[in-house]
Amino acid sequence: MKKEKSNWFKFGNPNEIKSIVGGLLLAPSTMFLGGELWQSFLIESGISEQNIATYTSITQIASVVAFFLFGRVVDNLKNIIKAQSLFTLCKLPTFILFGLFCLIPDIDVSVKFTCVLILGIITTATTAMGNLCSYKLPYCTIEISRYGFVTGISGVLGNANGIVWSAIISSVLSSGYYFNIMLVFFGIGFFMTIGSAVIYGSLKEMRTEVIKKKDQKINLFKYPPFYWLIIPNLARGLHSGIYSLLVTLGYYSGILDAASTTYLVVIVNIAGMLCNILYSKICAKTLKNNRRLILISSIIVALLSPIAFIFKNPIVFLIIYGVCYIFYQMFCIAIPVAVTEIIDYQVAGQYSSGRLLLNSLGSIISAAICMWLVDTIGVILVLFLAGFVLILSGGGMYVVMNKME
Repeated sequence: MKKEKSNWFKFGNPNEIKSIVGGLLLAPSTMFLGGELWQSFLIESGISEQNIATYTSITQIASVVAFFLFGRVVDNLKNIIKAQSLFTLCKLPTFILFGLFCLIPDIDVSVKFTCVLILGIITTATTAMGNLCSYKLPYCTIEISRYGFVTGISGVLGNANGIVWSAIISSVLSSGYYFNIMLVFFGIGFFMTIGSAVIYGSLKEMRTEVIKKKDQKINLFKYPPFYWLIIPNLARGLHSGIYSLLVTLGYYSGILDAASTTYLVVIVNIAGMLCNILYSKICAKTLKNNRRLILISSIIVALLSPIAFIFKNPIVFLIIYGVCYIFYQMFCIAIPVAVTEIIDYQVAGQYSSGRLLLNSLGSIISAAICMWLVDTIGVILVLFLAGFVLILSGGGMYVVMNKME
């Protein structure tokens, strides 16, 4: 018998290509409005580090509140495709405001901060709704069995895209004329965001078996899968609060210094690409591989994280960090894909809202007590404890998904 050829990297549905291209167009705009580039622009515009920290805290609270309030709203939207396109366009006012700062840099700093804060809260709310829409979008635009593959390929191209844009930005900004160059970048981001919204809006609704049932109403608080996944989702958040501080703990333990951390950017980008390539190949075979991947990845990360600190060697730390990054990203990517097997379309927005709230709550708690725990019982025991919590999360999800099959 002839062996059947793998369908990896083959596209049969135009929506798959559109989803990937729409994400690629949106990625640079997200880079221009977030992270280090966004913070440095605000500082160059005269806004203090303290005000930026205040802004970050307020918008994080706004994000949590938005997820809490808008889950049911998103589930009641009649056209999720059009909604996703419109929420994408909500980034445009920020590009206009930042472009204005470039053209008129002498605007009073207090006025700048007030405008950034008000617009940031509004944009955070609309971005939260857009994120909730993005969790529902695959149900009606692609075959769910292909969701993992599309996510993986998007990640591979997204990592490559990020590397290219990072190189362009760092090389161009070093030449001077900061505000003129940033004005060009904001202009590029503005038009790429419009392009992304147009592409998302051109997606065709599919999967009629989902569409026929989409007007049925489901109450999240009477929905058993939500309750079964409360502990795994909370445990995931508790672990992420500590995992996000691994580099800080490396510094705190005397393993890392400024020189060794310069390699982290390269390691993260390479590990991210490897993660997405592996993930797309694994999930091209069967969607059920996601639940196995969640369990296996949680065990690997749980066991390796403490080992990175045992040898107190920066090279060992960076190698293990890179391996952990691959499997932790697989864990994070696989979860929203896997839950499409068990969560109904009609309640996907509310469920995603509840899941993100539990993740955020757990992360806030563990991040707040992490350094106290390190001082009390030591970094290695803290990471073993965090690893146990991660396995509780991955194992819990695996059991629930198998039970509901």
